[in-house]
Amino acid sequence: MEQQKCCSILLFIANSYRMLTVLNKYYNKLNKIFKVILVINLFFIVNNFALSQMVRNQGAIGDVRPNQSDIYSENHNIDFKILKKASSGKSIHNSTYIIVADNNEAIIVDPYGDYNIVFNAKQLVDPNTGKCVRIISIDDLNKEYVVSGDWATDKKSGERFIIYVYYTTSSPYNSVENFETIKEIIDENKLDIRYIFITHGHLDHFGDLNEVKEMTNAEVVMHIADVRLIDGSRLTDDDIDAVISKQLSVYPKDTYRFQELKTEVNKLVTHGDTLTIGNLSFTVQHLPGHSMGSIGLYIETGGNPVLFSGDAFFNNGLTKLKYVDGSGDKDEYENTMRYIKTLPSNTAVLSATGTPFNIEKTVGYPKD
Repeated sequence: MEQQKCCSILLFIANSYRMLTVLNKYYNKLNKIFKVILVINLFFIVNNFALSQMVRNQGAIGDVRPNQSDIYSENHNIDFKILKKASSGKSIHNSTYIIVADNNEAIIVDPYGDYNIVFNAKQLVDPNTGKCVRIISIDDLNKEYVVSGDWATDKKSGERFIIYVYYTTSSPYNSVENFETIKEIIDENKLDIRYIFITHGHLDHFGDLNEVKEMTNAEVVMHIADVRLIDGSRLTDDDIDAVISKQLSVYPKDTYRFQELKTEVNKLVTHGDTLTIGNLSFTVQHLPGHSMGSIGLYIETGGNPVLFSGDAFFNNGLTKLKYVDGSGDKDEYENTMRYIKTLPSNTAVLSATGTPFNIEKTVGYPKD
């Protein structure tokens, strides 16, 4: 009996030693893995800090993010008001700018508004015309179509459609802070908004359009290449003639993707057109690539020349070009990048990121 107990104890000790050996082996491996992860994390922390410092030093106008300054003043070599912050301390969205002239006439650039997904429905869009042919429940979509990524194929006819997410701007969960802040800035500065300038038709650049238009009754300005009919249909040649003669209403390109947005564009501009408020006269710049109707506002004043560019390009030169509907264009983007290099090198670019940078510091292709 004693011998059996001794054997059991020895066996337990042997197994315990074996287990400790195995654990120690894996501990060493895990320890090495943790060290590698730590080194990688440190690398990213240092790299991100370096990038942030590089962005801060992109141009001579300094780091004046919207939540740090409400006016891009002569301290940043821009000699007219650009309001971003209300007296309450709230700031408008990075992509939204309020440009103010000496007589308090103003332009609102890209009235961003929050939006939320309609979870129980999708949109089916004809890739040939851009028209939304159906708003469909998720159940019916899966019953009637073969779904593959962003595409739906009708099980009976074989027709293919682009599947789009459907949005609402009036969800109870939706934040209205951007519009409220815009309103606060307008009221406290007694601004006369003359134009609502939409740089392009992507939905994240005009979600507050209904409210801003109703409040200001300003003209809504866009390029004809980025407007559509109310159902999303692209304009035909006949449509364009009717639009020019003001017999047909058009809307920002992605209007049909919202349940509620119905505000039409009532001033179409092209490259070289001017918009004037008070003592400020801006030249419209056509900057296609990110979207075929991308436009900017350019002005030369006593300080640095200034370009409001939307999403046309950023301080690394790059922007998104690939969309399921094919609306972006790499060749046009390259032409835009060539063109902006002809503007004065000290031009202060105010893009949808909200942080100014100078054209001379813009990189990206093409290099010539």
